[in-house]
Amino acid sequence: MLMRKSVFLELGGFSEIYKPYYSEDLDLCVRAWRAGWRSLFEPRSRVHHQHQGSIRKHEDRQHVRMIQRRNSFFFEWSHYPVWRLLCLRSVECLRQLLRRLIKGEPTYARALLQATRALGRVRRHRRAISEQCDVRTFAELIALLERNDA
Repeated sequence: MLMRKSVFLELGGFSEIYKPYYSEDLDLCVRAWRAGWRSLFEPRSRVHHQHQGSIRKHEDRQHVRMIQRRNSFFFEWSHYPVWRLLCLRSVECLRQLLRRLIKGEPTYARALLQATRALGRVRRHRRAISEQCDVRTFAELIALLERNDA
């Protein structure tokens, strides 16, 4: 992603809820689209990204996975329409939670617990998005992407 500094600042930069890492860039891109900014794609561009290059040196692998999953919840709860969260995502979340607990994988449950403890922060972020980025809804953004028209 490449963005003008003025746009970055207008959008409020990276959201604090995603600290220390993961999903802050995705959230910023979606907020830019929702605010009506145009997005360009250069199919010949190439990026070399060393996944978890610096994080791996300083953080436990399970902790990194938990933060990654927690921030995915934050992203969904910040952008998805309420009906989608209640009707679709909550069912999938419960299914995943039960499946992973049965397998003895507690990371998903820890991420969900941490995310629910931060619901107030997520609500404030969601409200700020709706006030600042009211040109397109998330559903309209998905429709644009499906038409390759973002």
